[in-house]
Amino acid sequence: MSNRKAPVDHPILPVMQERWSPRALTNTAIPAKTVLTLLEAARWTPSASNIQPWGFIIDEAGSASFEQTLTYLKPGNLPWARNAALLGVALVNENRPDGTRNPHAEYDVGQAVAFLTLQAASEGLYVHQMAGFLPEKVQEHAGLPEGWRALTMFAIGGLGDAASLPEEMAQRETAPRVRKPMAEFCFRGTWGKALSDR
Repeated sequence: MSNRKAPVDHPILPVMQERWSPRALTNTAIPAKTVLTLLEAARWTPSASNIQPWGFIIDEAGSASFEQTLTYLKPGNLPWARNAALLGVALVNENRPDGTRNPHAEYDVGQAVAFLTLQAASEGLYVHQMAGFLPEKVQEHAGLPEGWRALTMFAIGGLGDAASLPEEMAQRETAPRVRKPMAEFCFRGTWGKALSDR
């Protein structure tokens, strides 16, 4: 894995502590069985009423459709993501089987991508998730069924060299890892009441 372990305040699983989202990725081919393992991890994600409202479109570097998938990205992601071994689009179906809206669909897809991400980390791979893409282009070119839309994209690969990135990106790649302190977002009973309060 990497030497950029999260500086945690409380112990967590090693795979979670070591997971991070580099932009410097390698396009070394990921074995087909490993790709299927990542998608299997997503398949076994919990979901509201077991509806499983997720879908994935993946393209591997060198495939005929990889260049098309690159066109879904916004300019800020294109320079580094084109070097990934695999690009993926996470899809959401916002409707339940009976046609009513599923208010938890996006939450469930987020969990599925998280399961995929942790499985990738356990395989020595790195996932960088992206909001900077053009969902309308996916809709136009990917032949999505009625009711489905692109929610996010991700790139997967081995760990590359930060020096290969533009300077600003390289600085972000090597900057200290930080998170908000727990006291800002975790409370007891009501918003604002510290966990230490009984």
